[in-house]
Amino acid sequence: MFILLSFSGCAASEEEESEFASDVLVETATISRMTLQDHLESYGTVESEPATPDHSAGVAILSTPVGGIIKSILVTEGQRVEAGSSIITFDDRMAQAEVARSQSELDLAEQTVERERLLLAQGNSSQKRFEEAENQLALAKAGRMAADGLLAQVQLRTPISGVVSGIQFGPGNAVEPGVTIATIIDTDRLVLSAQIPATELTRVRVGQSAEIFASEKPERPVSSKVIFVRPAVDSETGNVLVRLSLAAHSGFFPGQFVRVRIVVSEHEGVLAVPLESVFIDGEGRSTLSLVEGDSAHQHVVQVGIVDGNMVEVSGEDLKEGGTVVTTGSYALPEHTKIRRQAPVPEVNE
Repeated sequence: MFILLSFSGCAASEEEESEFASDVLVETATISRMTLQDHLESYGTVESEPATPDHSAGVAILSTPVGGIIKSILVTEGQRVEAGSSIITFDDRMAQAEVARSQSELDLAEQTVERERLLLAQGNSSQKRFEEAENQLALAKAGRMAADGLLAQVQLRTPISGVVSGIQFGPGNAVEPGVTIATIIDTDRLVLSAQIPATELTRVRVGQSAEIFASEKPERPVSSKVIFVRPAVDSETGNVLVRLSLAAHSGFFPGQFVRVRIVVSEHEGVLAVPLESVFIDGEGRSTLSLVEGDSAHQHVVQVGIVDGNMVEVSGEDLKEGGTVVTTGSYALPEHTKIRRQAPVPEVNE
């Protein structure tokens, strides 16, 4: 809405006022009653979901429990795999030899126990020799289990379902124990890790809603919630770690840097005006120019939270539906006479 305002000097006569009056075109807006939200903005990185007592982590970094030579790679990068799938196999000749050796020892120990049992029943052996044979059998069984464990380690399996995001070695490569071979990421189990200043720690709580922006296009945010607030401050950065949820198939990827806006408070049913209509006068007071009849009058107001281009206001004579001057409010003297003028229609190019 546009309003045409007429200014005149206070000390001038009516004739002089008429002669020197100037018209200034300003814009107006309506005082609205709405719900405003106070936001805390930050940036963060998309990461895999951390482990919990009930669930494994959303990323599995597969490393070699023992050294060996890679025999074959069974997957490709980007491939979807299920939990328990074999990813890489190692040369199993030494493991197979250990299984054969331990099995021979187990067979011999079992035969010895049976022989000693018969001899003891016939009175041709002692209880001590029988017990020694049983101890050797127990050791042989443990040896065979260890050999089976070594054989199982020649196949590196993924503990989670996900996407193969990296393979560091190829067939024929010799690797040492503990070396990372491949990484599996469950892209449906991601979170956003953001940092907030320690001064804002008391304003952020688990359960607060938030919006995550994949780009600078604010019209397409992804809904989220605060799921973790670390109860400690990083002594080097002065920040606090906050994690936010990401729904499955949200379109984000690990390592992606995004913007987050957390709703730290919400004021329902408050009066609000465009931010540009509030002017700070020479005494540091917040003022509004209210349109009353054919005049614009300045009113001192108290401002609250700012939500986008709208700001919460309160004070005397403020009511829903009232009219305030927006652009140009800082230049209006008290009791400025106004004449309304219809807005100029927009021309579509």
